[in-house]
Amino acid sequence: MEKKYIIGGLAIVGAIALFAYLKPTTPKKNSEGFFGASGRRTKGISSSAKQLQCRRPNGSYYLQPSGYDSCTYGSDKEVGYV
Repeated sequence: MEKKYIIGGLAIVGAIALFAYLKPTTPKKNSEGFFGASGRRTKGISSSAKQLQCRRPNGSYYLQPSGYDSCTYGSDKEVGYV
C-alpha cells in the first residue's frame, strides 16, 4: 500500500474518534421537560429530594421514589412530601 493511503486512513479514524469524544452526551428532552417515558422530572430534583407520599382509596399510604411528582395511579391522592 502506498503511504498516503495509510496516512489518510489514520486521519479519518482519528477525526471520527475525536468527534465521538467531544460530542455532547446529554440526552434530548421533549417539550414537556422529560427525558423519556419514566415520568421523572428533570429540573429541581437532587439526590436528597423529599419523597412524595400518596394515599390509596383503601386508606393505605406509600412513598414514591424521589424525583416523581405524581402518584402511581390516578385514583391515588397526593398527601405531601416527607
